[in-house]
Amino acid sequence: MKRREFLGAIAAAPIAIRSVTARGTAPRTFEIVTRIALDESHDAGIAWVPLPLSRTTPYQIDRGHTVGGNADKTRVERVAGAAMLVAEWGHMMPPPEVSVTMKVETSDYRVSLASSSQFPSLGRLDPAKFKYTITAREL
Repeated sequence: MKRREFLGAIAAAPIAIRSVTARGTAPRTFEIVTRIALDESHDAGIAWVPLPLSRTTPYQIDRGHTVGGNADKTRVERVAGAAMLVAEWGHMMPPPEVSVTMKVETSDYRVSLASSSQFPSLGRLDPAKFKYTITAREL
């Protein structure tokens, strides 16, 4: 199996996973707090803070986020499908700080990999080729 075929099979996995339902467990809610404090300087500053998975999935739901601190501007940008909070400071006095509180609801989720019908390309996976595909190489 070539690296592109392997990555394609992994990319198709969420589609197959969506068809499997959770086993009636109660969801749990977590608050994740990220605090960033930059050193004092006379230059401008930018901080990129990753946000939780923004699309709703069977195992995780984004319940929003709040931003605190002394950033001049904040915005949410999408980078390669991931949501990032961008905080910008035009000055560095007082020392720049940003705090992001994210709420995420999760639930137990299981997927059976025993059936190769969900992942047809993984059914043909040769262990030697798989090992070769994931082995680190010098660029």
